[in-house]
Amino acid sequence: MEVRGSKASRSKIAPEIFGRRFFTRIEANSTLPLVSRITRDLVKQYQTFNGLHTRLQDAMLNDKPSDDIPVLESQREIAMQRLNGYVNELTELGCELKDWEIGLVDFPALLDGREVCLCWKSGEEGIEFWHETSTGFPGRQPIKPDDHL
Repeated sequence: MEVRGSKASRSKIAPEIFGRRFFTRIEANSTLPLVSRITRDLVKQYQTFNGLHTRLQDAMLNDKPSDDIPVLESQREIAMQRLNGYVNELTELGCELKDWEIGLVDFPALLDGREVCLCWKSGEEGIEFWHETSTGFPGRQPIKPDDHL
């Protein structure tokens, strides 16, 4: 697995409050070049994992014994390990993967003293949305100029 940045530099991206890292919009945007690469690789690897999983299920449902099953199981396990590696990279940065298929990532933030999430989807140019922790993606709202994020 590719190492994308030193642990020391990643640990100082956003302040921690009670062990939880919170991002400003500027801090979250500064991580996007790295987060974008990780999520791009993750989405691609997730597609690979799904394809292997489908092939394995098909082989297991087939009435004839198949020599492909151990190979497919091994390949699927390797794909899962890579996926977990990408998720760990995002977690080390302080953000959280929310959707494997579209590369949806949340960044914990504070707005008017309450915890919210800055929300970014793979392919978006910057952090333009936020949502309450309880609403998730369906509750995404555009960041307004007077939102102090």
